[in-house]
Amino acid sequence: RVLFRSFSIRELEAIEHIELSNERSKTIGTVKQAKMEISKRFGIHDSEEEKIVTIKIQMGEGPYLFLSRRFWHESQKFYKTTRNEYFMELKCVINIELIGWLFSWLEHVKVIQPVSLRKTIEERADYISKMYKKNLAPVNPSNTNQPFLIG
Repeated sequence: RVLFRSFSIRELEAIEHIELSNERSKTIGTVKQAKMEISKRFGIHDSEEEKIVTIKIQMGEGPYLFLSRRFWHESQKFYKTTRNEYFMELKCVINIELIGWLFSWLEHVKVIQPVSLRKTIEERADYISKMYKKNLAPVNPSNTNQPFLIG
């Protein structure tokens, strides 16, 4: 469990030491644990959250056709209701990569659940709107004491 919790992915600039080995027995457990950890995440970024949640996203037919033909997460499921509503569901922790991916779809997707993710999207959208309307600088440690988590 300790090794599992310490698993993280770092940017190349953060690597101080690399050790290479031809001994496959040393990597078998680590690779298995890495795959298990990555399966909980949307992308590779870690999260302050540890709980895996069911995420439900509504979209129109166009985004549905595009998104459903691609791999985003191993738990992804797409479906259309009898009322011609289109949805994607997946199970993972909420992290910055998921939030950024959702924002990349702008008004073409809508988070239905969980409520905590809906609230996060709403808060960030409000801040972005204020940033443009009031011509504020982007969030930076020098201009806020409560920056949004970025990674």
